Amino acid sequence: MSDVSPIPGQAALAARADCVLPDLLDRWATGCPERPFAVFPDATQWSYGEMRGRVRRMAAALQALGVGPGDPVVVWLPNGGLCLTAWFAINYAGAVYVPINTAYRGGILEHVIRVSGARLMITLGQLAERL
Repeated sequence: MSDVSPIPGQAALAARADCVLPDLLDRWATGCPERPFAVFPDATQWSYGEMRGRVRRMAAALQALGVGPGDPVVVWLPNGGLCLTAWFAINYAGAVYVPINTAYRGGILEHVIRVSGARLMITLGQLAERL
């Protein structure tokens, strides 16, 4: 990271490799692929290498569905591995992550989906039944 700011008296901007999610994941997965990335409540662990594989597969699937840079993708999922993978994959594809609270129903759910501008939603079957 550069410590020279273009604006006197202000902190320098971080380098892309230090703050852009796909770049960070690639760097860590290359440098220490076996290191734990996430540990879930049931003690399941994903390494950086495993996470990058999951993310790349989902990003490729999103792109195959026509998702491109800047496209909003609604994610209506409970917290957990699938939600985490979706967040990273959407970023990896250059798209925009649009999370929706899983407690939403009715009018608020309809409104949030409508104003998101998304053509694609990632969710679970039991949540999709509410649509």
